[in-house]
Amino acid sequence: METKSIQIQYQIYSIDELPEDIRALLDLAEQQLEMSYAPYSNFNVGAALRLENNKVFSGCNQENAAYPLCICGERVALYSAGSQYPDMPIKALCISARNNIKKLSIPVSPCGACRQVIKEFQDKTKHPFPIYIKAFDIKEVIKYNNAEDLLPFSFSKEYLI
Repeated sequence: METKSIQIQYQIYSIDELPEDIRALLDLAEQQLEMSYAPYSNFNVGAALRLENNKVFSGCNQENAAYPLCICGERVALYSAGSQYPDMPIKALCISARNNIKKLSIPVSPCGACRQVIKEFQDKTKHPFPIYIKAFDIKEVIKYNNAEDLLPFSFSKEYLI
């Protein structure tokens, strides 16, 4: 048997330590929490991203009584950007979450489906980008340097060819 290990890197910041452009994206992600439609989970997710051409896209989660039809805020923002600028690299992605029933005490990580989509966008443009995650109720922000740190063992096109 062979044992291997991986290292996942991330940094923890106070929101006040972040550059102004990232704080602005986090603010936009948090504004999206108000647009979220989450009557079943009471869990709102907002996301905002900036492309290399400085265009900004945002999105929020949209639930449905038929649960498989729900879509996360991260994917709304990513797919919106991808539909208008399909080959444009992403500069940064910011995600915020709020639980309407209880206060969150730690930043909320994207679900597995969103992690896979984030990784696919990075792979498509061959341009790593930072991902910032935050919970609405706290000032702590976690920064992942790239999608590999968020999803080290992703599914990729290499499995399909």
